[in-house]
Amino acid sequence: MSYQILVVGRDDLVSDEIRYAWKLVGADLIGPVAFSFHVNGALSGADGALLDVTGQADDLFKLSDSLDAAKIPFVYIVTAADFVRGAGFTISSDPLDINTIICQLFPYGEMVTRH
Repeated sequence: MSYQILVVGRDDLVSDEIRYAWKLVGADLIGPVAFSFHVNGALSGADGALLDVTGQADDLFKLSDSLDAAKIPFVYIVTAADFVRGAGFTISSDPLDINTIICQLFPYGEMVTRH
């Protein structure tokens, strides 16, 4: 089973290497889509969301509210190049980073069956 994770933010957030690493654990990264993109339609198919913390604060708050209302778990992310302690989770192809985000999105293990 594959899970749909919506990525909202800059175009350079998800490389092919990152997308492939997430796919290996059963997660399809959808996007990234811009904050200006009307994501409400995309939310209906999303199991979770990753929000670029470098986005505009108003956009982050509005989208966070929409995700909360739709009961879709989300986290704020940064790239390794943007990393600032406490600013969000790092999106990468590193299994530790992926696992950290997955455990935050789905704390009771309802997303991925680990082998």
